[in-house]
Amino acid sequence: GTSIGLSSTIGAFFVFVNLKLQYIPFVQGYWV
Repeated sequence: GTSIGLSSTIGAFFVFVNLKLQYIPFVQGYWV
């Protein structure tokens, strides 16, 4: 349902963000 779809979308988003943070130290430091 909606909850599963939302969780999947958020999960994919965080995976994408985490990958970006790993490759861009400046952004990682900025978010910390």
